[in-house]
Amino acid sequence: MEILPNLYISDRDFAACPACLSEHAITHVVTVDFVPLTDSKSMLCQLSRHPSFSGPYEIPTKKRHFVPCLDTHSANILAELTDCLDFIDAARKEDGSKVLVHCLVGSSRSAAVTIAYLMRTHTWQLQQAHEFVKSKKPDVCPNWGFVEQLKLFEHLDYQVKENSIMYKALLHELKETLTDPEDGESITDEVIRKHKRKLDEKKIYKCRLCRKFILFESENAVSSHIDQQCTSSFLLEPEEWMYGQMAGDTQGKFSCPKCKAKVGSFNWSGDKCSCGEWMTPALQINLSKVDAFLVE
Repeated sequence: MEILPNLYISDRDFAACPACLSEHAITHVVTVDFVPLTDSKSMLCQLSRHPSFSGPYEIPTKKRHFVPCLDTHSANILAELTDCLDFIDAARKEDGSKVLVHCLVGSSRSAAVTIAYLMRTHTWQLQQAHEFVKSKKPDVCPNWGFVEQLKLFEHLDYQVKENSIMYKALLHELKETLTDPEDGESITDEVIRKHKRKLDEKKIYKCRLCRKFILFESENAVSSHIDQQCTSSFLLEPEEWMYGQMAGDTQGKFSCPKCKAKVGSFNWSGDKCSCGEWMTPALQINLSKVDAFLVE
């Protein structure tokens, strides 16, 4: 299905069918799937729709782009998005080019990438881009996790900022959320609100024993475990001082680099918080071992 001039969406069967590609003069293929598209031909499609096709019709490797991604709400589709959109953009600028974006069914992963492309190219909001693609291909339906990520993509001005605390917080929340949020709720909106509150009320956490070393800042803490007054604060990513203490181990203890007091622990396989939530990875600082200071 053509979405824009020279930009198409399809399922895997169409993308694997040389006759289909030839009929539409497709020159570039973007695969958004858990495995790359193989060279095997969709014989059923080829023979039933194109009995006279004799082939071959090959698309060179350099004109293919693979985005490894499962169609699950917690799959990180943003991680590969910048390179993917750049590939589509460059391909569409070539004379006579036609770009096909496909996934297994052609409704979720490929739709999410195409919506992101429209958002970045035309500076459209998510809703406008989504409605436009749906008007061209009514069955498009990105899973709710992809929609949440595209909301953040819009908030970050159509850029993927992997060092952004909001980016890391959203990925964490998607992993921890097992069911589709109720209508009207948005995990991304909540992440943005919490991030703004962290900036407005930024705190640093120092070792309670020596009060000289900053163990972490509130921006790097998983918000829910500070808000609920859990016994530990879990971090979104390791602080610089932690790397030397982890030293390649999968689990162990954290000590204050200044006074050597025991302050927390880590387990890359995960651990349970005092509130009952399972955290993966578990990078935790015991809140009884720290004092919080508001940054003016």
